[in-house]
Amino acid sequence: MHSSSNYGDRTLARNLCAKDLIVVSINYRLGIFGFFTTGDEHCLGNNGLWDQTLALQWIRDNIAKFGGDPNNVTVFGQSAGGASSDLLSLSPHSRDLFHKVIPMAGNGECDFAVRTAADQAKLSRDFAKFIGYKPAEEDTSEDVLEWLRGQYAELLELGMSGKKGFGRPGQLLFVPNLDGDFFPKSLAELRKEAPRKPRMLGVTQHEGLFFVGFSGLAKSYESVERFIDRCLPDEKYENAERLRAEVKELYLKGVDPKDRKEVVFRMAKVLGDWAINAGTWELARIEAELGSPVYLYQFNYFNPDGFGILKWIFPFLGATHCTELRYILGKGIISKFRPNDDDLKMVDLMTDFFANFAKYGNPNGKTDAEGVWKKHDPQNLSRHLAIELPPKMEDNFIEGRPEFWHKIYLARKDRAHL
Repeated sequence: MHSSSNYGDRTLARNLCAKDLIVVSINYRLGIFGFFTTGDEHCLGNNGLWDQTLALQWIRDNIAKFGGDPNNVTVFGQSAGGASSDLLSLSPHSRDLFHKVIPMAGNGECDFAVRTAADQAKLSRDFAKFIGYKPAEEDTSEDVLEWLRGQYAELLELGMSGKKGFGRPGQLLFVPNLDGDFFPKSLAELRKEAPRKPRMLGVTQHEGLFFVGFSGLAKSYESVERFIDRCLPDEKYENAERLRAEVKELYLKGVDPKDRKEVVFRMAKVLGDWAINAGTWELARIEAELGSPVYLYQFNYFNPDGFGILKWIFPFLGATHCTELRYILGKGIISKFRPNDDDLKMVDLMTDFFANFAKYGNPNGKTDAEGVWKKHDPQNLSRHLAIELPPKMEDNFIEGRPEFWHKIYLARKDRAHL
């Protein structure tokens, strides 16, 4: 959401450029303008990814004039931006334009990140009907496109406006799709054939808190059960009924349905794991097994004063979606950033990790001997760097829950097509 100007300018210079990095922020088409598709040649979609690819081509051709090195480019992003950065590393149209990648709290293996062309086309057409499109008996792609081109931008914006607009609980609406062009093969095939790139990736300790705090999804014990049912529908998963029962057993066993605080806490766990944490663990596993240098983290540090008025709205406080950004960009996303001494130490730590990774493909520096962060081990998939003060290597990434979700990942019916 927003344009790049909302994420810091002077603070980017102070935090990252001061460590001898050239930082380029880009803008691209969002929502219906970036990812609407008819699922056929009339509108393949993925305009947002083509925009990002054009920006990377510009960087390749021009960055030397700004003191940068076109042969040492790192792409990083967070949430949907994390998914984009990972997907760009797979497409043959973009993967050779950069050399290292930092997908934060989002990547192509996350449930929200990408859909089949058919699924995204259906959602796109449902959105058109929601805002007033009335298909003829012989409805065609040209018909819906022509109708949409005649609508006011404010009407199309409903696809981004939450409760007042067109929604799918727990899902992003307009996302990349497997169009046969930007992605000519399945993601699994593309990942195997893509050049190996160093990857620094991870999540915050309580990713789901951000979404539960803003959405009010956890209104009751029953609402958590319904959310789990929606996450694992019969048409999408093999043995879905059994999987739903196992997820409810893991997250809701022993919970008093009247204990509102505990219900919300469990909802934050299941939402964060389903949307982000499980996919992050999968990506670290897959890339490490393919031979990519992988550095996995769990960001645990937070300053309670950094939540602003949300301190009184959120059900509990902890490092959540977007928390880590203030320690890289130097600007708060959900409240103003007024750093204390520990915050400044975390800024220095995080920007050192970023600077080292951008320069050397290693967050420790030129060699692993210079720091505490160990490369991801395919034989110990829950080993990660706990980013706190001081940082330390730990086992049990997200309390080991992403390993439980691996069986769900394997049961997804359309996995062969993703």
